[in-house]
Amino acid sequence: MAVKVKMMRGLRAVAGVTILGLAACPGREIRLETRLRALDDLAAGAIAGPGLVLESSRLASIRVEDIDALADVRRAFVGRGRLTLRWTVNVQAGAQLELALTSKPHSSGLRWMIRGSKRGDPPRDLASGSRDVSSPWIETRVALAGAGNGPYEIEVTAESSPEGRIAFAEPVILAPTEAPKPNVLVYVVDCLRADRVGAFGSTRGLTPAIDALALESVVLEQAWSCASWTKPSVACLLTGQLPPKHGARTAADRILDSAPRLAEAFARAGYATRGLVANPVLDAKEFGFGQGFRSYRNLARDYVDRAVNAVPADAGDITRDLAGWTSTLKSRPFFLYVHSLDLHYPYVPRSLPGRPAPGADAPESDLYDSEIAYNDRELGKVIEGLRSLKLLDDTIVVITADHGEEFGEHGFNRHGHTLYQSLLHVPLVVRLPKAVRGGSRIAEPVSLVDLPATLLGLSGLPPLSATDGFDLAPRLHGQGTPRPMPLFAEQISAKETLYAARDERFKVMEMLAPEASSLAFDLSADPGETAPIEALPTRASALRRDLLEFMSQAQEGVHLAVDADPDEAAVSVELTSATGFARVYLMGHRTGEPLRVARDGRSATYEFKRSRFTHRLVAVPNDPDATVTLTLTVGGRPAPASAIQAGAGLALSGARWSFRARDLVRPMPLGAAKSIRLWYQTGLKGSRVEALDPKLREELKALGYIK
Repeated sequence: MAVKVKMMRGLRAVAGVTILGLAACPGREIRLETRLRALDDLAAGAIAGPGLVLESSRLASIRVEDIDALADVRRAFVGRGRLTLRWTVNVQAGAQLELALTSKPHSSGLRWMIRGSKRGDPPRDLASGSRDVSSPWIETRVALAGAGNGPYEIEVTAESSPEGRIAFAEPVILAPTEAPKPNVLVYVVDCLRADRVGAFGSTRGLTPAIDALALESVVLEQAWSCASWTKPSVACLLTGQLPPKHGARTAADRILDSAPRLAEAFARAGYATRGLVANPVLDAKEFGFGQGFRSYRNLARDYVDRAVNAVPADAGDITRDLAGWTSTLKSRPFFLYVHSLDLHYPYVPRSLPGRPAPGADAPESDLYDSEIAYNDRELGKVIEGLRSLKLLDDTIVVITADHGEEFGEHGFNRHGHTLYQSLLHVPLVVRLPKAVRGGSRIAEPVSLVDLPATLLGLSGLPPLSATDGFDLAPRLHGQGTPRPMPLFAEQISAKETLYAARDERFKVMEMLAPEASSLAFDLSADPGETAPIEALPTRASALRRDLLEFMSQAQEGVHLAVDADPDEAAVSVELTSATGFARVYLMGHRTGEPLRVARDGRSATYEFKRSRFTHRLVAVPNDPDATVTLTLTVGGRPAPASAIQAGAGLALSGARWSFRARDLVRPMPLGAAKSIRLWYQTGLKGSRVEALDPKLREELKALGYIK
């Protein structure tokens, strides 16, 4: 009895997939609780024909979900007791099946068998095995014996104890490789400033491994991050989209499921995709960073709900994990994303040969330097490991950072508070296969958001769709024209909302919170950003107009801003719309303040206590002309209404306001002394920004965009 798969809003269906139950209730519907995009890789190797068939004696237990085996999270089909996976594929001679299996609890054990045959032939036993303990994932790859050019039937069966859960992780068919493809390794050193790396001008001698690799690489001297903290920056690097588009902008956000993924593009091309990270904000489950990776291991998985500063980071753990993994990948190209955390505060004094550890009371900058030297040593081991396995010359190696670190240069320490160059200027070293153009340097600015297009271009693969980055592959090969300008960056935290843009010479910054301010610098004459420009030359003025347009697009949506209150009164907010919201997020909030968005996107609730900064909720309506209803209480009572301007479009009833988003183009006070404000920020288009007529200037000033 065939059973249809019910898809949740926003999920992509897998073509040709049907779930069948042989001994289950007729018509029983299975709800797939999590997204299926990673399982589109079923079609990557050669899958066609009738498609996938799942069987189980307990149909209701079959799910698609994230399964964590020793912090290695993978997308999997999951069932209890016994699970059989069958499908028919069109394959070529020499094709292989790859999948991973596990059971939960791991102590429940696992037995499995894989059978297959050309359609019409008797089934053959291809592989079998058993484990008393199934942790970590059990990797399996088998040749499809007897396969020719045509349909091939495969059956995988696994059994555990009756109470055990069985997981088949993302089975794929590997077609014979027609042409060799380069491997890709991206190694991100969290918090690494460009000016502490020898290849970028440092004389501290902290990075001999990176510097040696740079002599075999193309060095991009002016690489820019799109944010000054990890989550939005790495999301840019893995999606090719800027923060307003990929959605991972604040502490509570995750990457939008609809955002393109570099890992997915490589997986579709037959690559083994693996992520190995040590930062909890890059978690696969909570924040969506695992999408597209067949294997994604977060060494800081236990710290997802805790401060990043609590993570006991050690790049040596990454080195050991990679040593056991890369040696198995000679028969298949790989895309490997690695992210260490050693340079993140608190800094641990490290002792290295010829470099004694600084004392515990040493300046933070010295402790940070010792962490750089230690991480560099471990990174060097990774590079030499690839070289010894004779993989290095077949691999594109990228060394970079998600952001830098501040040590009081502009009144701040660490990161995530400003958009100065000490945070946005990051090292970027790209070693091409066989060290082509080793020692070359590119001086013009580029962005981390360019990496997806560039890596796919270097690998001869199609680009991602709807991205903001540019393919730098021609420039890396000494051809093509410089990247178009400007570059953009965004910083949204509980207290700050900032934007920045730069071109080859100038940089402009705009702060919206905690107060509106504007700055501009001539980076060619003032790389340390110590002397702001007062009178902007024409070129810098044009750059500021570009930034204002980017800001307005980034801020588009219904804004509810609630200023500080010494009584810390409890506030309850509910927004509803019949046509729903594309997304809802918080620009200012404290940990533990729940924002809940309905599955259908039609309502959102937010509860908090007013604190030292402005809380801001932003809801992006699917239809700005549809009616939105806001219910707002302060201290359990309707928010006190002040005089509302005639024609503002607000209809008040108790604690409830109704309005059309487009009608609220100016902030409307909803509480005493304008401490609660509501408005709809429309995206400014190029012609309006270019003019900057008096009316528009007043509109931007009212919204806090300019002084």
